[in-house]
Amino acid sequence: MEKRDHPVDHLRNNEGDEVINRRRSTDVAPIPSPDGFWFQTWLGRCQVMIGRFGDVDSAALLSEIRQLIGDVPENIGFPEQLLVRNLAGRMLGRIATREPDVERSAMAAAFIDFIASPAIGAEWRHELLRLVDRCATTIASVNTPATPPLNRSQVCQVLAAIETRYARSDLTLERLAREANLSVCHLSRMLNDQTGRGFVDQLHDRRIVVARSLLTTSNLTVKEVAGAVGYRSVTQLERHYKKRFDATPVSARRIVEPLSNGRL
Repeated sequence: MEKRDHPVDHLRNNEGDEVINRRRSTDVAPIPSPDGFWFQTWLGRCQVMIGRFGDVDSAALLSEIRQLIGDVPENIGFPEQLLVRNLAGRMLGRIATREPDVERSAMAAAFIDFIASPAIGAEWRHELLRLVDRCATTIASVNTPATPPLNRSQVCQVLAAIETRYARSDLTLERLAREANLSVCHLSRMLNDQTGRGFVDQLHDRRIVVARSLLTTSNLTVKEVAGAVGYRSVTQLERHYKKRFDATPVSARRIVEPLSNGRL
């Protein structure tokens, strides 16, 4: 039987190193890229925002980045999580470096904590929002010298809203800032100065405390409890419950197993 050259060998004989390089390039699997129209739209919004960096103040840019992070679909893959995290982190870094009077040690600590946090998985969005909050607080501490003195009644108003409206999906820092007639950065600084925690941590803490009460005093299933306190899935509830109490929601449910008739 006549031996035929492999197509690659044949091309190599005719074209030399060009084909060898082409062959080697196929030895390494390409990095997967995000699928779906959402990413192209999201990336376009990022590019528009980056183009406005020189014309918009930091507070407005941070608010836009919060919105961008919030608009990322819930169930995206690890490659998309890495790309979103990387791009949002770079934009936050640019905002931080353009503030000459910002407290460098506080900003550096915020980014070090962010880099040390899980890059992918269930916590990626929460860690990004925490970084935004810490950037806003640090920048506001030097960028708003003319703001009025901290008003405890306004902080109490915000905490009361978290206390009663924790389950609502439209409860955001931006919404509470509008209701209190404050900038997002100023409100974020007030919360941190007077309570030691930002909005995101306050909201999750309230949800988890209520969830624990429901788990130990009612016959609602874990899924029903997650929905009742404002989480979209049991996974979200389990993640924040574990972080707060170092236990699982199911472990709390076992305490009232006779009441729940075996429902988990």
